[in-house]
Amino acid sequence: MAGSTWTSSELSKLSSYYGLGNRQQLWKVLPNRSWDAIKLKAKQLGLKFFPKDKVHEHVGADLSVLAQDTPIAFYWCGFIAADGSFSKSQRLKLVLASKDKDQVKRFCNFISCENHRPDGKGYGVAVQDKLWVPKIRHKFDFKPRKTYNPPDICWMEDDLFLSFFIGFVDGDGRISKQSGGRKDCFLTVRNHKSWRCVHQQMCDKISYQTGYQLNGPHIVGDISEFNIGRRSILQFLRIKAQELYLPVLKRKWNRIQL
Repeated sequence: MAGSTWTSSELSKLSSYYGLGNRQQLWKVLPNRSWDAIKLKAKQLGLKFFPKDKVHEHVGADLSVLAQDTPIAFYWCGFIAADGSFSKSQRLKLVLASKDKDQVKRFCNFISCENHRPDGKGYGVAVQDKLWVPKIRHKFDFKPRKTYNPPDICWMEDDLFLSFFIGFVDGDGRISKQSGGRKDCFLTVRNHKSWRCVHQQMCDKISYQTGYQLNGPHIVGDISEFNIGRRSILQFLRIKAQELYLPVLKRKWNRIQL
């Protein structure tokens, strides 16, 4: 396939696996591509190759990929900001409802972890890593009790911010049909009122990238909430998720008609 156009499936696999630093794994998922072709395409996409630290293999996962400046890493960190948790022992945990079991497996595939299993009524994974968890928490400003202590996202820009936001929506947002039998959708983000400033930053960044001014968040009791109902913005977000090969929850995003 030398010189042939890369398929969307190949690009998705490249984005998911290149940062894991395992040539054998890359050749397995991209059998028709040479190593030179893989490196060239990865360079064009801004991906970085991180050979796995042999001393660190006992962790059972490679969380270093979450610290990369790539759309897929920011997507998963947005998802973690919404649905993940961190313990004092530097353990990252992600548990979802059983219906989203495959999403947990996609996350585990990204971090090269096989230790996923049923967790209560859901399905999840937990990884303790005293090297990389602190680095990830520092980079993304993940604080203890993040429900009441949101991260600072002002430094995120362009596609990396959008990837983080799309991941956050998959973890803690809602995409629903409009009432009255309309085919249009609306997107809702709802958190504790301590997230109000972060919600405003999200609205401002999306407004800047789309050229449409979003209404800011509003407070109802202890809740901060904002909505996106403009069809063109929702379509922009869904198309961007496709262009960046993000592993989104299709049950949510397929509601937005293109």
